[in-house]
Amino acid sequence: MTASYRGNPAARLGDAVYFFALTLIVTPIVDVGAQVWPPHFILPEWRYGTVGLSANYMPTVVMGLVIAGVNAYWMEHRIAKQILAWLSVLLGLVVVAGVISFSLDVVQVREQVNVQAVEMFWTGAVKAGFKLLMCAMTLALLALGLKRSVIKVEELTESQSAPTDIEWRSRRSNS
Repeated sequence: MTASYRGNPAARLGDAVYFFALTLIVTPIVDVGAQVWPPHFILPEWRYGTVGLSANYMPTVVMGLVIAGVNAYWMEHRIAKQILAWLSVLLGLVVVAGVISFSLDVVQVREQVNVQAVEMFWTGAVKAGFKLLMCAMTLALLALGLKRSVIKVEELTESQSAPTDIEWRSRRSNS
């Protein structure tokens, strides 16, 4: 049963949560884009800096996706859950590709780092890689959870009439 505005004030709150999640997703992307524009894909220093900078913003983007996913789950928005699951998979693959590229760029850029800054360079590179890998794992778990919740609801609706919100939550708490 999807939420509608009539008779369900939570639906309006759900829209506000979606908008807040969208703000958390879009704002960091705009910030990173503004800081690294124009792109210089050929330069390993630019790629290293872009991926390193993105690592600082990526947890906010992932938090926005998680908030949107939880909202879609609680508001029982099946299509939103599917879209968010696929978006999480796609972004997770981009992050993994970014980590691989970042690792190769670290090796190339390392040669240009001043001897006094080598320790700080490696600390920053490890922190950025760790943040990105944690984000990729979170995105994978989010995608799996959202896809499972869609499949579970589809199985229930095929076997019987769709349960009400209260029946669904009570079944979940009993299992």
